[in-house]
Amino acid sequence: MAILACGGEAAAREVTATEGPGLKLTQSTVLHPAAVAELGYDSNVALAAHAVGSGFVRFQLRADWASRPPQRLPGVGVTAARQKIEFRLGLSVERRDYFSRDARSLSAFQLDEAGRLTVNPQGTVAGTASAQYTRTLLPRNFEPIGPYMRDVVGATAGGLYRTKRGRYEFGLGYEFLGDWFEEARLRYAQSLRHTVRLTGRKEVLPHLSVSLEVSSAFVLHQEVGTVLQKADSRPLTIVASAQGIIRPRLSATIRLGYVNGFYDDLSNLQNQRMSQPVAEIEATWQLMQTARLSGGYSYRSQDAITGNFYVDNLVYLRYDQVLVVPRFRSILGSLRAAYRHRDYHGLPVGYMSRDDDILQIQATIELPLKDWLLGGIGYDMSADFTGFRDPAGIAYRYVRHEVFGKVQVSY
Repeated sequence: MAILACGGEAAAREVTATEGPGLKLTQSTVLHPAAVAELGYDSNVALAAHAVGSGFVRFQLRADWASRPPQRLPGVGVTAARQKIEFRLGLSVERRDYFSRDARSLSAFQLDEAGRLTVNPQGTVAGTASAQYTRTLLPRNFEPIGPYMRDVVGATAGGLYRTKRGRYEFGLGYEFLGDWFEEARLRYAQSLRHTVRLTGRKEVLPHLSVSLEVSSAFVLHQEVGTVLQKADSRPLTIVASAQGIIRPRLSATIRLGYVNGFYDDLSNLQNQRMSQPVAEIEATWQLMQTARLSGGYSYRSQDAITGNFYVDNLVYLRYDQVLVVPRFRSILGSLRAAYRHRDYHGLPVGYMSRDDDILQIQATIELPLKDWLLGGIGYDMSADFTGFRDPAGIAYRYVRHEVFGKVQVSY
């Protein structure tokens, strides 16, 4: 769900294999089960300047009850049967345990429950409703020191109108996002967000479409009566985009726009206004049938946990390779690197200015052993090279390395 994408930067790894046809439960529904087991080592469990490392084991169980996937629908391609209703109801439970005594207190359960219902999905008029609850331990954006437990509840409702040939689309939707923290020291950052979103899309060429999105939101925070009290805001965002195929092996997406935060004035904050451009460009080049290179740049603003907001300058590059081994299943390799320069604005009075240089590197090698069984190894690195210290003198700089091996079952 898009409104919960903020959890993606440091979220736990999800099931990665292509989903199969599922186990048939009724004439119109299936069950998609999945399980992951990992064994690895984390060099900096608490994401702190003084690292404490530990081996760990991670288990994840997931089950999704859903309407029939394309593999189970009669017909093929344009002649495939259409469904009046598409739905999915899923539950994921994860447990991560650390072996080291110093890190054992950070062992925890994480949950993800989600439901989505779409009425008349291929029709001229369609409606969608969704809900999700996520409980996660890892920080999403490196802001407070160390890990913290976060509970996020989201819900959406919307409608879509498209012309018969799909050249025009118009959508109107509402989103709710509740963000809570289980640690008392982060209670000031809890928030409720209400967003109304209007979208329009036009297909101008067979492989090129343009769109416009306008959203208006209300963000409310708890009154805690401390220097960390956050300002309420009414962000307005306008973004125009174009996406399509430039050459047979090259596709790209460009998004340009503007966002204004409209933050309330608070005496405890260095009140700086959010009036920023939005810019994103992403390109994918299919080097050959078995190799793909993608990358991009984005300039975007986002509500911060501490202070009003931060601005990210992000550059990233990803390479995916399929290695075909005769008489064996293909090996899947992926390498991703991302660098962002982050500036904070509207920090509490008494805080020093803050800017972070954040580096992330991820590498994975996966070997499908069966259609339903996959093994793999991986390496994750994240580092925040910042000189920022809070008023207590705690440094926020850290470097973290993680290596792991996994076995995954999914259907």
